[in-house]
Amino acid sequence: MKKYFKLVLLGIPAIVTIFLILTLLFNVDWHYAVVDSLITVIFFSSISTGFKYYAKFIEISRLGIIKFIIGHVIASVIVTSLWIIITYLFVEYTSNDLNISTHFFYDSIIIRFLFGILVFFLITAVNYLIIYYQNYRAKLIQESQLKNLITEAEIKSLKFQINPHFIFNSLNSIAALTSIDPDKAREMTIKLADFLRYTLSNNNRKMNTLHEEVNNVRRYLAIEKVRFGEKFTYTEGIDENLFSYEVPNMILQPLFENAIKYGVYDALDTITISLKGDFENGYIKIAVENSLEEIPSKSSNGEGVGLVNIKERMKLIYDQRNLFKVEKGTNFFRVVLYIPVTKN
Repeated sequence: MKKYFKLVLLGIPAIVTIFLILTLLFNVDWHYAVVDSLITVIFFSSISTGFKYYAKFIEISRLGIIKFIIGHVIASVIVTSLWIIITYLFVEYTSNDLNISTHFFYDSIIIRFLFGILVFFLITAVNYLIIYYQNYRAKLIQESQLKNLITEAEIKSLKFQINPHFIFNSLNSIAALTSIDPDKAREMTIKLADFLRYTLSNNNRKMNTLHEEVNNVRRYLAIEKVRFGEKFTYTEGIDENLFSYEVPNMILQPLFENAIKYGVYDALDTITISLKGDFENGYIKIAVENSLEEIPSKSSNGEGVGLVNIKERMKLIYDQRNLFKVEKGTNFFRVVLYIPVTKN
């Protein structure tokens, strides 16, 4: 309905223009001028719907500028000639009945011809603009979809880079415990299987609730507790109201893996690892901190590949560069994430 309404709005000025030309310049009876104007507009309206297909077929990029211009000139002459012939037949058929002289028709042929060519090019130009806009919109949508696919692939790639490190370390620990403490090796194998079962079943998810992420961290630390025993302690301070909010899947476990690797692995004293979470300025602020020995070991710089990957994942997911922060003091190393609030 909107399409036909637009055609009516565009046709009214054309009818008025032709009517004025016939009545004022050629002194044509106003009854006939009305009918002639209507015939002209109805003809061009009926064939203008096919102009868009013509515009799609005649492309300047495919034909070149010369063939493009020649093709449009020929088409405009053909369409205008057909219109003049149809109008002439109408004049001959009705002139006797209305007692109207047909001399005005021959006197107005040049104006009709120029008018027909002008209308043809105007309608064709509008169709080219519409086609260009539609192609432009389609290209934007396609580029957006491609960007999303690339971003998703990059996120998955970064996530898959992190997971194997922990698996290899755990398997090495199980192999070492097999001969030293078979019971601990068995316990660690069971806990590792439970952790991997959860990880694989949720690996394709983009987002996860904070509660599930924290539970996953607890599974991970349970495995490392078998491995390191009393070499680290874990404390947790999270506002329970945060648990229903969504965070990127597998975003916390690599932070703890980093804390174990650089804080606990070579430490002689007991290391404290803590997880804290609260609201801050419209974000969920999550801080993972591990204490450092007074005399740091050679591996206690704390900035591994896992942190780089998490920083990249946060930037890709939220398109912000200020959501990841590393803070380091003489006796602590802290990683802070700022998660935009989205509730499940």
